Amino acid sequence: MVETILDELKRYVGFGPADEGELRALDAVGQTEYQRISEVFYERILAHEGARKALEGGESQVGHLKHTLVEWMGQLFRGPWDEPYFEMRERIGRKHVAIALPQHYMFGAMNILRQEQQDLSTYFAGGWTHPLPPTFEFLAWNGGPRLDGCAAAIGCTTYAIHEGGDHWIVLGEVVALHRTTCTTPLIFHGSRYANLGATFEREILVSGF
Repeated sequence: MVETILDELKRYVGFGPADEGELRALDAVGQTEYQRISEVFYERILAHEGARKALEGGESQVGHLKHTLVEWMGQLFRGPWDEPYFEMRERIGRKHVAIALPQHYMFGAMNILRQEQQDLSTYFAGGWTHPLPPTFEFLAWNGGPRLDGCAAAIGCTTYAIHEGGDHWIVLGEVVALHRTTCTTPLIFHGSRYANLGATFEREILVSGF
């Protein structure tokens, strides 16, 4: 049987039944907030002249788009994550290309964790084995989603996307920085977690990292 693109992506990120269960659990918590999120999302778009121009059909379409976004969030967390789900996501992506949505409106953030946040690193990397996730919260920030308690964060917009063989190279433009007084960032090197100190520095020099 030929592996579909969706099956390959699931295999690549290790997405399985446990992940489906966690998403459905999040839906039970978040579904009462979907409408509010949709309202805030389009309020922000309408308040920005550049983003507002990207709305196909103008502001008259916002009511319909709000409803569509609520449905999108529900399907994201409830599934099923099958071929029709994947095809719908593909259509949305192609629509963004068709209306020439500027790439820089797509935000992303890199959060640098503290040593005390090793549990979060394990959880987001897919290695968490406990029935309940560790406690965490993402904060509103002009650079994108920022993890509460992180050592530092870098907010970026998409600057350019280049084809690189069998993958894509995404270049980001830094638009925001968040820093704290933390001097003990979480480090993962040589297939294990390590502390930033003399011993680790020697390992870096020896390995040529």
